[in-house]
Amino acid sequence: MRQITQLNQVAALAKQLRTDLQLPNHKYMAHQLALLYQSLGMVGPSMAHFKTRIEEMFDQVKAVTNSGPDPQLILEHQHWLYLLCSDLLKEIAELPQGLGGPHIYTFLQEFI
Repeated sequence: MRQITQLNQVAALAKQLRTDLQLPNHKYMAHQLALLYQSLGMVGPSMAHFKTRIEEMFDQVKAVTNSGPDPQLILEHQHWLYLLCSDLLKEIAELPQGLGGPHIYTFLQEFI
């Protein structure tokens, strides 16, 4: 049950980040990305490759989000973040049925 809760949290954060890319202000993207990173750590080593992807870009995203009162990520960062979140949601959806159970798959259907 704990793993389902953690996967649910990761999926919800990824969905929120992907949706928030459409907003004109990306001030809190680095904070949300840090929350996603921490949540991935709680899932375990199976999601470590996503943590590595975040580590590679986090400083750049943070620099942009700290650049002024209404920061906007450049298109390259937006594209990277969209792909990261989409890949993460897809991988969670493709986990064995027994791991996530039917609830996580029903939940994810609206995101992918």
